[in-house]
Amino acid sequence: MNIKQTCGCLAAANDGRCHVVRPLDVHEGWTDEGEGASAGTAVAIDVKTIGESPGAGSIIRLTLRQFEYDHAGAVTWIGDQYEWFEDPGRPIPKEVTTSTGITDDMVAGQGIEDWVLTDMLQDASVVIAHGVGDARPWIETRLEGARDLNWACSMTEVDWHSRGFDSVLLRYLLMQAGYQHERDRPGAAVDAIVQMLRHRDGNGRTVLSEMLARDHRP
Repeated sequence: MNIKQTCGCLAAANDGRCHVVRPLDVHEGWTDEGEGASAGTAVAIDVKTIGESPGAGSIIRLTLRQFEYDHAGAVTWIGDQYEWFEDPGRPIPKEVTTSTGITDDMVAGQGIEDWVLTDMLQDASVVIAHGVGDARPWIETRLEGARDLNWACSMTEVDWHSRGFDSVLLRYLLMQAGYQHERDRPGAAVDAIVQMLRHRDGNGRTVLSEMLARDHRP
C-alpha cells in the first residue's frame, strides 16, 4: 500500500467511514487503569475438550490468565499466561482440529499440572469463562479442590446489546471493539476475555464492573 492509500485509510477511520481492527496484544504487568487498591484477583479461563461430557471426554488444552482489579472493576494488573496441553489417549477428531487448531502432535505425551491449576483457581476471587457451562463441568469433574469456586460468565452476565454490540460470541465482540482475534494463537481466547472485561461503556463503566455487580454463587 502506498502513502496516498495509507493516508486515505487513516482519514476514513478518523471520520468514522471505516472500522479499524488491530491485532490484540495483551501485555503483562500494571495497566495504568483504575485509581484504587486491588479488590481481588480473577482468572480468565478457556477449556478445549473432546467428547460430549466430562465423563466421556477429555480436556486437550487449558489456558488461563490471572489479573487483579479494583473496586470500580478496572483491570489494574495482568499476570502471565498459563497453558497446558493434555494427551487424551486417542486421536483428536478432525472437526476439533479444524475448529481449534489442536493436533495429535501438539498433545502427545503432554499433561495438565492439576496441583498448580487447583492452587491458581482457589486463589481467585472469581473465575471467568466465556460460556461457563462449557468450562465449569470439566473443571469440577477433574479437580475436587475446585468445586466451590465463584464463577462468572462473560457471555451471559453482560448486557452486550446495551453496550452497542451485535453478538455475544467472543470473536465478534472483540472485532467490534476494534481487535483481531487470532483463534489459533496460544491463549487467544483468554486474552480476548481479559480485553473485553476492560471495555468501557459510554459512562466509563467496565464490563468487569457489570459482571461483579451480579450475585455470584458457587
